[in-house]
Amino acid sequence: DFCLSRGLGDVYKRQYVQIGVYGDSANAQRAAQRIARMGMGARIGKSTRGGKTYLSVQAGPFGASAAPAALGKLRGAGYGDAYIR
Repeated sequence: DFCLSRGLGDVYKRQYVQIGVYGDSANAQRAAQRIARMGMGARIGKSTRGGKTYLSVQAGPFGASAAPAALGKLRGAGYGDAYIR
């Protein structure tokens, strides 16, 4: 009750905004650095499909209530396909 009444329940609902998936690590690094220059945290995830490595770039983490504003800021910066995950 205390957490919810104080709005701290949001702390446990961390979300990221994915801005893109890259096949080239230099492009992923540039995107992550650009996010950092915008004042947001950035992380790069790695996955392999069909023998190819892909790097997903995400901004965050954000509380659930802050994620939509971050999404708008990132889309406004040119990441039109960004989405909350």
